[in-house]
Amino acid sequence: MPIVENMAGRIVDMIREVVNGRAEDEFAAGFDEATRISLSILKKNIDGLHDKIESDSLSDDEQFLLTRLSKIVSEMEKSLHDHWNSAATDEVQS
Repeated sequence: MPIVENMAGRIVDMIREVVNGRAEDEFAAGFDEATRISLSILKKNIDGLHDKIESDSLSDDEQFLLTRLSKIVSEMEKSLHDHWNSAATDEVQS
């Protein structure tokens, strides 16, 4: 019976690996989509302010907002990139 139990244990381990890999793939896809949505909303607002510059001038508040939004996007992109790379590094080390 130890041979059967050993084989059953291996099959269970293989199933777990497949399921865990699938869960990781779904997490990665969700992370990518959330990132894309968040950044696209911010960039849409930045583009709107840039469009206004071409046809008019920005108020002081709008200039501040454009500068701040641009900085936020830059910070988010860096943080998301760093997080993704550290997660990938952690996965490789595991």
